[in-house]
Amino acid sequence: MHIQLSDGCLVYANKRVTGLPTLFLHGGPGYWSGSFEQLAGPILEKTRTMIYLDQRGCGRSQHAPSSTYRYDRLLTDMEEVRRFFGFHKWSVFGHSFGGLLAFLYALQYPNRVDSLILCNTTLYMAESLTYQLKYGSNLLGKTVNPPTQTSLLVKHFQDTIIQLREAGNWERIQFQHTAHAKRLEQADDRPDNQSDHRFQQAFLHSDLFAIDYRKRTTEFVKPVLILAGKHDHAIGPHHYQRFSFPNQQIALLDCGHHPYAEDVASFYKDIEQFSSVKL
Repeated sequence: MHIQLSDGCLVYANKRVTGLPTLFLHGGPGYWSGSFEQLAGPILEKTRTMIYLDQRGCGRSQHAPSSTYRYDRLLTDMEEVRRFFGFHKWSVFGHSFGGLLAFLYALQYPNRVDSLILCNTTLYMAESLTYQLKYGSNLLGKTVNPPTQTSLLVKHFQDTIIQLREAGNWERIQFQHTAHAKRLEQADDRPDNQSDHRFQQAFLHSDLFAIDYRKRTTEFVKPVLILAGKHDHAIGPHHYQRFSFPNQQIALLDCGHHPYAEDVASFYKDIEQFSSVKL
């Protein structure tokens, strides 16, 4: 279904009603929740009321003025979606860049968040892109010294991604075993997956990019499950080690960036164990 937000933008937020309300936030920036909904939904929906939100400008949601592609507006969108469904509080599940949004939402609306699940999440975008640039360059047989200036780092990163795609190596950033990439590719190959390319550009060049939010993880005291892929070369396999949530549980998965398409059994087991302990 689509929900009209206070500024008129229509966002897609599909709700499957079964139990604990859980908002899913996709990564990217500029991806969508459709593939997660298809691959992970059938099992998660057995115990949770899943809300799959396509952020404004992403996937099945309406494209919006680029001036509204800001993290503060996205946090407002999330809060408006919560009020629309009438939840007093919910669990927030973020993957990749979506985990950063989940954490920022929890900081701004702590009384509305029951728990966090952060899956292969970056809380410092500049560091994750620097790691990905180095790893990708190595796959191309190159050695780089990543620039610290944001605009130059983003340009080098984007140039490297293009070269990796041309060389057929892009999947090695995202997956431990590239055979798993087919599952995600098939789930993404839908006509309603229509993200606005301006969304990603807005966030790669925003102030959000350069801030290390790991320093603020001590501020959120409710339960946090950290799912980290041992072979996640999109975020960096050790990025999570500087998370310092007071009530955190860490689960290491034998996968790359998309555990719901790779290490599926462990992915579900760790989430359900976390849910049982928390409840």
